[in-house]
Amino acid sequence: MSEVIKQQVAERLEAIRNMTHDPERAHSAERDLWRTVLEMAADGHDVAGAAKEALKSEDVDFPRWFA
Repeated sequence: MSEVIKQQVAERLEAIRNMTHDPERAHSAERDLWRTVLEMAADGHDVAGAAKEALKSEDVDFPRWFA
């Protein structure tokens, strides 16, 4: 995983941590992060490390739901 991708994932995880006061927004940001990693994989990028980091968002405590 490149340092740029690692930094981007870390920044997005921090953003999710900073928006737990707004669970809907945090959940949306989490979904967007995962989607970005999936799109990178679909484009042929080696994103195993990024995926592992992105999944750490599950450790952030906020209510998750879908309507």
